[in-house]
Amino acid sequence: MKIRINLILATFAVCSLAFSGQALAQEKKTAPKSSKKVLVELYVSQGCNSCPSANDFMSELASLGFGPDKIVPVAFHVDYFNEPWADPFSNKDYSKRELAYNSVQKRNDLYFTPMMMVDGRYPMLGSNRPEALKAIKKALAEKPGASLKLGWANPSADRTLNVDVASLSPEVVGRQLMVGVTVTEGPITTRVPSGENAGQTLVEPFIVRSYTYKTAKLGASESTSLNFPVKLPRDSVASKCRVSVFVQDWDNGKVYQADAIPWVTEVTARR
Repeated sequence: MKIRINLILATFAVCSLAFSGQALAQEKKTAPKSSKKVLVELYVSQGCNSCPSANDFMSELASLGFGPDKIVPVAFHVDYFNEPWADPFSNKDYSKRELAYNSVQKRNDLYFTPMMMVDGRYPMLGSNRPEALKAIKKALAEKPGASLKLGWANPSADRTLNVDVASLSPEVVGRQLMVGVTVTEGPITTRVPSGENAGQTLVEPFIVRSYTYKTAKLGASESTSLNFPVKLPRDSVASKCRVSVFVQDWDNGKVYQADAIPWVTEVTARR
């Protein structure tokens, strides 16, 4: 009887160890997404007095039913509003990304703040709540054109993000794709001493702290693996940071899939 009990306990211990190993592996990687997540971009500036209301709206999306299981929000701070107050989070590359939507959509009016772009296809004033919610719901109703699997290769201060991308639709096969990676942080509080928001203390969500991308073409069956070196800014708070990834059509701007992974997970917290 004692031998049998020991055997049962030993079997249970082995199973527990196996389960723990699987759990750790799951913490390090996200599973490929079969349902659509919608990229929601906001182009803002701390020098624009119309932007705080758009930032507030972005902060409220989760409470409106559009949490991280449905959308991937990112806020690009542009640099063309940097007089007299220079937005500390602005970057000329973010302005260029916004401007590029004009050529993609064959327009010349998509270079303003606050501008919201939903799914790479639906632009609007960033504080236009009815229009934004309508666009998000429309994009969520579609099937994703690609799958994403994200995982850390080396969870540390300087790390590498593994991104596995695969096609889920003939629509994406052979097309020139952009796989974009952003580090976002928020909420961040900033006291603005001059400009249109002089005297205000701004609390802003999902601020893009870094942005990079690689191009890829997908086949009908095989997946493509990409590696991105990722580093947090020195002044950032790791617990407020996450890495967002999106697969976007280079020519028409459509986002086929998006996802995000937190910087601080249970695995990294234990290290």
